Amino acid sequence: MGTLNLSGISTGIDTATIVNQLIAAESGRLNRYKTQLNSYESENSAIGELENKVTALRTSVKALSDSKKLVVFNTKTSNEDILELTASNNALEGTHSIQVKQLAAGETWIQNGNEFDYATDYVGGGKFIYTYNSQQCVITATDGETTVQDLVDRINNDKNNPGVTASLLYRDGKYRVMLSGRDTGEDYQITLHNESSELWSSKIIFLKDGVKASSSEKLINLDGFSGSLIGGEKITISGTDHNGTAIASVDLNVNRYTTIDHIIDKINEAFDGIAKASYKDGVIKLFDMTEGTSGLSINLTWIPGVSEAALTLPDESADWTVVEGGADTAGGLSTLAGSFIETRNAQNSKIKIDGYPPAADECIERNSNVITDVLTGVELKLHSITNGDDTVEIGVVRNISDIKTKLQSLMMSYNELIQYIKNNTEYDSDEKKMGTLSRNLAVSMIKNQVRTPFLSNAPGFNPDSDTFTKADDIGITINNKGLMEIDQTKFEDAVEEDLQATLDLLGVNDSGSSDDHRVEYYASTVNTAAGEYDVKITTDENGLITGAYIKLASEDDSAYRAANYNNENGIITVPYNNGHPEAGLQIKFNTDGLEHNEENPVATTLRVRQGFASSLNELLDDIAGFDGRLSVSREMLEDRIESQNKKIEKEQQRLDDEKQRLVAKFARLEKNITLLQNQMAQSGLLTGMTIT
Repeated sequence: MGTLNLSGISTGIDTATIVNQLIAAESGRLNRYKTQLNSYESENSAIGELENKVTALRTSVKALSDSKKLVVFNTKTSNEDILELTASNNALEGTHSIQVKQLAAGETWIQNGNEFDYATDYVGGGKFIYTYNSQQCVITATDGETTVQDLVDRINNDKNNPGVTASLLYRDGKYRVMLSGRDTGEDYQITLHNESSELWSSKIIFLKDGVKASSSEKLINLDGFSGSLIGGEKITISGTDHNGTAIASVDLNVNRYTTIDHIIDKINEAFDGIAKASYKDGVIKLFDMTEGTSGLSINLTWIPGVSEAALTLPDESADWTVVEGGADTAGGLSTLAGSFIETRNAQNSKIKIDGYPPAADECIERNSNVITDVLTGVELKLHSITNGDDTVEIGVVRNISDIKTKLQSLMMSYNELIQYIKNNTEYDSDEKKMGTLSRNLAVSMIKNQVRTPFLSNAPGFNPDSDTFTKADDIGITINNKGLMEIDQTKFEDAVEEDLQATLDLLGVNDSGSSDDHRVEYYASTVNTAAGEYDVKITTDENGLITGAYIKLASEDDSAYRAANYNNENGIITVPYNNGHPEAGLQIKFNTDGLEHNEENPVATTLRVRQGFASSLNELLDDIAGFDGRLSVSREMLEDRIESQNKKIEKEQQRLDDEKQRLVAKFARLEKNITLLQNQMAQSGLLTGMTIT
């Protein structure tokens, strides 16, 4: 008989390879899962790079999105040790000769006599009374308790301290009290008193929209104002001086631009140094410049003329709170108060510009060494005085290179973004496949959206009133490949024709216009969408608002939405959270005093302007913000990646279990074959036999 050889069955067959091949045959689903995972991860990586491109564009756009911050002028000075200057974008080109005759300085008083041996010496009992910028403070000292250091601390820690710093000056073994004004200018003088002076404070608080009004607020915007100005309205200022003698009354003619500051100036004109008026925290104050018992008084009377306009004013003594003069006396501190000498006088800065004022003893004066209201848009910083008739030559020169550099940065970052989107969404003929982001709808939307601000009129711009209305007007275009181009010559021509209009088209915000002088753009918020709105206002027979309505110009008449209104100041306000484009918009209504019913309302178009760079910046915030489109796309992809990894993990576990089952199965097979071989060998059946 031939030999049967089964050894190859148990040891010659590569069972591991067989198992792996069987598992490989079962791995189709796993491979599909992994392929899909790779696709998701590639798309996620591409989204990440896209976010970087959008961020770069966002940075470039932000640099142009606020026209007020664009630098368009360079400045020069012939002596920066004496004078430096900066210019805002509303400055005017030109050169000027400046003479600095005097620097502004703060006031200092130092004790010169009756000095103290120690900081712990007692000062005596009484009142330390001083005035600074027409504001009086009274510090109480107790005999045998209050030390000179205590007095200094009480002055500095006094909540009513108007701006005086007290300190101890040590010299030749003696301590002296030193008082220094924190402000410069002759308005900030320090005066020490033996008696307090009289102070009148208005009980009537000047408010705007329920908040204490600033001194620059127009009277017609105050909560206490009602009706409309038609001409002839005035405020009469009357009163008595320290001795109770009537002052000559003064009239302030009121128009739509009159402010609280104008009232203060007229009061000071009326009292002519006898008393000093000031305004703080909604309250008018009048301070008697002479200490002691006083006959001071003041009244402000509204004279409407023939109009029905009214303004609530303190027009009788009951409308004032009076702190009587002489109510406080120095007492035991009178000697201390009398021992001070003035070592530095508060003084204004004094300059001449191009030889003006011409009189040798006259100058332009300001309280500060930083002067902002002499040359339009120019801030002068004075450091030292000029010698004799010497001058410092300054210049303001238009320089748009900074803007051009920012525009170049905008173009580069925009084009890089567009090219990246094209490369990752369009068909790749070399790779014979679509781009990684071709199926991402958000990316396709971004490509179309970022070009929109450059192709259409800037929101709220009107060809009839604005010099430029779209990017192409100043040389910025999108070519047929979707890339940005800048015509430098056209841009420079636009700057030459109308600089401010060019800046506005780039990055104006919080600006608007109306077709009717009775309706003015007043303010807006971040919730307000730029664009054109139709406004409709109804009034009663006195011209007071009875209804205010607004809608987008593109909406039909049924879309008009009611807005809130305040007849005291004529402000129409849309709630900031009303959920419509006009949210947060404020409009100023200047009534004509006539009735306008539903059939004959005041109707006009109002525009909220926004430059194209500002529009793009807002759009990019929406795209790349915390909950923007790209963030949402990334979150969706990350969710898919997480889900796919779970599928892969589950399928891999199934295959691992299957492999273990196959390994165990083949192990049993080999074991059985080996056992069979052994049994046959023992019985001699395998001798000389070979199995083929």
